[in-house]
Amino acid sequence: MEIRDFMNFDSLELNVETEGLSDDLVVVYLKGSLMGGTTSQLEQLLDEQMAIERRINIILDCTELEFISSAGIGSLLIKSGDAKKHKGMVKLLNLPPKIQELFKIAGFLQIFPIFYDRDEAIDSFSL
Repeated sequence: MEIRDFMNFDSLELNVETEGLSDDLVVVYLKGSLMGGTTSQLEQLLDEQMAIERRINIILDCTELEFISSAGIGSLLIKSGDAKKHKGMVKLLNLPPKIQELFKIAGFLQIFPIFYDRDEAIDSFSL
């Protein structure tokens, strides 16, 4: 596993771990806040996974995601589009209720499949 810590100007952190499960599948564990100062680093990490590692299927484990700003949502939308260009997909795992409500209101539940069971999320890529 790889761990990266990012800090923005507001001193809110995003801690990111990756776990490669196969040649084209990675789980990215998000802990903390995904916002303006942390989105570019997450985008870079996902770009590396897609371009260098060729992992185009991504599960974002949001179990410990505490906050997401509009910049964070925008970043996820961009990376989801990038994955789709490569015939991959971004899926969300264990989205906290408050963040899920935000995604529901904004209509993003149609863009991001959400799972609450890790094995189901992984298995969904083999369908």
